[in-house]
Amino acid sequence: MKEAVSGALIIKIMLIFFVLYIAFLAIAINYSQAFRVKNEIINIVEQYEGLTSKAEDEIDIFLNKIKYTNEYEIVGYSTDRGPYYKVTTHIKFKFPIFGEILNFPITGETKIIYQKS
Repeated sequence: MKEAVSGALIIKIMLIFFVLYIAFLAIAINYSQAFRVKNEIINIVEQYEGLTSKAEDEIDIFLNKIKYTNEYEIVGYSTDRGPYYKVTTHIKFKFPIFGEILNFPITGETKIIYQKS
């Protein structure tokens, strides 16, 4: 009986570590996708020198191509030298019964877009 109890305990411990490992992999994959989306949006905004209609169309095409479903936001700021934009993407984990469990924002900024004289 002693070996059966210890065998069941070892199986439970293995299952707990397996679940934690799978959760860590899921978080790492979603984090890398959100980071990649943020960087690509920053590149598009810098390429079109601001958040123009062409830049918005290009961003929509990119997001539809990779089927990115989490939220993102772009906020513009103004300085003496010119505007810059802050891009924030989110990692969200939603479960059917519990709802949204985790929400991690990932933020990045564009370079200052200098005004042409």
